[in-house]
Amino acid sequence: MQTMTENDLKKIALKKDGNSLRFALVHPAKMILLSILTLGLYQMIWVYRSWWFLRLFYGMKLYPLFGALFNFCWPYLFLTIVKVARANKYSFDFSPVLFVLAWVGLSFLSQLASPWNVLVGLSLLPFAAFIPCYNFIVAKTLKMDLEVKQGLEKWEIILVLCSLPFQFALLSSAANKYFWQNFPHP
Repeated sequence: MQTMTENDLKKIALKKDGNSLRFALVHPAKMILLSILTLGLYQMIWVYRSWWFLRLFYGMKLYPLFGALFNFCWPYLFLTIVKVARANKYSFDFSPVLFVLAWVGLSFLSQLASPWNVLVGLSLLPFAAFIPCYNFIVAKTLKMDLEVKQGLEKWEIILVLCSLPFQFALLSSAANKYFWQNFPHP
């Protein structure tokens, strides 16, 4: 079996044009905003890319598509990121295990009936806490000076635009329910 050199890994990490990274670093605020705007789809894409990165560079037996589609696998991803980060001497400003438990708790509560389903947005906060750690791992692994992208890429804009009809349907359904419950009708 042929081993890969550092340059081979960098070539894999770079797209064909060499300008943009396949493993682009994302800001936690951008992750939260786009996850809300795309109704969680952006979050699933980030999880898929993260699992793929850990499988490629660290040889972990992870199945990216399965892991992205089923969020009960996400705590394992978070703890894997923590394990790799600690091996690379990353220092945490928080307790990763408590944040995983907070994510699990908030995700569970958000699946319950109203008023708990409002907490679905709060489950993004512990999720976003792992993003700087992941960004550190990617930059350290690729041994490149990488900057967190602030602007939106074309595919992100398309994703938001494609999710607009679903957002409209969700909001109109909630407004319709509120209207019929709170205003008299014949």
